[in-house]
Amino acid sequence: MINYTIIIPHKNIPHLLVRCLNSIPQRDDIQVIVVDDNSDEKHLSELKKMLPLYPNFEFIFGKNENGRRGAGYARNLGLERAIGKWLVFADADDNFTSEINVAMDEYKDKEFDIVYFWLTAINEKTDKSSKRAIFTNYLMSVGKNGNIDRLKFQRVSVCGKFVSLRLIKENNIFFQERKVANDVWFSMMSAYYAKNIDVSDFEIYCLVEREGSLQFSKNFKRRKLYFDNDIEIFYQLKEYNLDKHFRGHIRYWWRKMARSNLFLALVYLPKMIMILDVPKLLNFFWNIMKKKNDE
Repeated sequence: MINYTIIIPHKNIPHLLVRCLNSIPQRDDIQVIVVDDNSDEKHLSELKKMLPLYPNFEFIFGKNENGRRGAGYARNLGLERAIGKWLVFADADDNFTSEINVAMDEYKDKEFDIVYFWLTAINEKTDKSSKRAIFTNYLMSVGKNGNIDRLKFQRVSVCGKFVSLRLIKENNIFFQERKVANDVWFSMMSAYYAKNIDVSDFEIYCLVEREGSLQFSKNFKRRKLYFDNDIEIFYQLKEYNLDKHFRGHIRYWWRKMARSNLFLALVYLPKMIMILDVPKLLNFFWNIMKKKNDE
């Protein structure tokens, strides 16, 4: 019986993917699906050389005429082939911790919709602890203290969770094919339909902070892309009355834009006014200006 399906999207980082694959426990009840999203020929060749090392893993090569379609597209390909009771997602540049094996033993026979786990994080260059997991673990502590809704709807990354395949199939939940934040819709919808939640004590996943990571890019255009993306998702979530949980994401990326280019961020102020109530927005903007002056 397959209890766990691990889905890993990959693009041009086979040297990091090896670390991720090697962190997966050797168990008969795991299905591992790696989906390559149109890697460049050089990296594709390296990836294909790895196949004999992982004979029990499934490798899907997503070729398309328009080039890369993103991690959402790759994850959807993986979902089509998933047969495990639990879905587990990983990014190719991250890895699992040693506690993943114990967690899998603990939950293989349990009937939850979603199980949330603690994270750890390291900096790839220094191999020292990173701050990347701080907010996620804060949400875990909030969930432990009873505010499950905040944990469910603000922890939007799919990594570090066990998600019931039954829940996903019954509610036709999928990943949006976006350039950034493709997992937001999947996480929000799975949380929306989930009724039976567990907040675990295990720490099963390690986030790796590295140069080239999209989320931590300081490029203004990249931050603008995240902001525009969140605005679009915000209005989609209104249909489910989930927009109230998403305002924090809007503020986060607008603040990132403001720090990169304050003038251009002002262009987006009308959109912020439409989404946030004016007194909070003015106070928020004042704090941004104050931080700018302090710097």
